Amino acid sequence: MSTNFNDIVKQGSVRIKNKLGMYQESWLILRRPSSRGPLRLEKFKNEKASMLMESGGKCIELKDIYEIDNIRKDNKSTVNVMFENGKCFQIAVILESEATAWTMFLREFCRLSEQREGPPGMDLLLNSNMQDVFNVFLVETPLLNVCGECLLQVTYDSIYLLDVDDPKRRVTVWPLPSLRRYSRDASKFIFESGRSCKTGEGIFIFNTIHSEDIYQKVSGASNALARLYASPEPNGPNLSSNVSPTRNSEQRPLPPTPGVSNSS
Repeated sequence: MSTNFNDIVKQGSVRIKNKLGMYQESWLILRRPSSRGPLRLEKFKNEKASMLMESGGKCIELKDIYEIDNIRKDNKSTVNVMFENGKCFQIAVILESEATAWTMFLREFCRLSEQREGPPGMDLLLNSNMQDVFNVFLVETPLLNVCGECLLQVTYDSIYLLDVDDPKRRVTVWPLPSLRRYSRDASKFIFESGRSCKTGEGIFIFNTIHSEDIYQKVSGASNALARLYASPEPNGPNLSSNVSPTRNSEQRPLPPTPGVSNSS
């Protein structure tokens, strides 16, 4: 968990090739995935513009990449980021050490290097279940002694809170059947836990760009559990007699929370 989370991996002055084949001076930032956005490069006209977050900054999402290489020619190093659709994003720098650094970080976070393990826990985020792990920002709550940037993992029966710096460490868990209600708006996912949870009963708010995706995952898993409990297998144990069915998020609206829409 991190309250002072910094998603900037590397930044600096570079020259970027435009559509006309000419190189332009730019300020480039490599950002790791967070509650505010995916793994991406952000391009600004200069460092001041990046600090002011002026309009005009260009975002290049780093997905569907098949290769990143570094070519040294005419006293200039060029880092080529090649996408599966055939496009290529070129970064030129004077110092070979800078090109090496850009290449190393890009390959590590895009998981293209076979010789490096990458950032701690990155394998969890980039395995076949990546779609079930989401970057979120947990709003401070008296029910937990942690808050800030973290990860939510949605499984078939639970929601896990993971440490963003060590995703293999599970901070706490909320079984889906113990959730009383859950909802979302464009920038938040919220739920109310019951007394049977480790955290006790209360409302948890997560700021995230993935609110709709999380809601759909939780809703789908909850509905699947409800069907399982309601329809035991022939000659098998009656699951509904041992475990309470997952509550439908539509039963009752969440209590009013400032700045949060409770529509589902």
